[in-house]
Amino acid sequence: MARSSPPRYSRRCRRWTDHLKNHGFLYVGAGRWRLSPVFDVNPAPDRNPHLETAIIESGAHDRSILLALEACEFFEIADEDARQMIRERARRISDLWREALRQVGVSGALARQYEPAFINDQTDLANNV
Repeated sequence: MARSSPPRYSRRCRRWTDHLKNHGFLYVGAGRWRLSPVFDVNPAPDRNPHLETAIIESGAHDRSILLALEACEFFEIADEDARQMIRERARRISDLWREALRQVGVSGALARQYEPAFINDQTDLANNV
């Protein structure tokens, strides 16, 4: 399986619809598939940190950057590559979430209500893995 970002995005943005039916796959040729970079994205600032599906079989159902990092081998991603990808996406999310909301007409108090979906207990961890 090639590199993908949905597990990390789910942990960083408190995506609440994380279950097996909400992961898209892209055919990349030669009989290979990879996870879609983004699929069914719905950040939820007020949801508990529990996933419907564990990252790995028999694993915890917590939204956790560390659990995502532990699963990197399952996705055929080297540990240091996974750490770099997590840091890059965390910085990108932290830097761009407000502008992304503004572009779709969400600003002011409503935008601030979404902040916990993007800036939360996993933010510092993701920036420093």
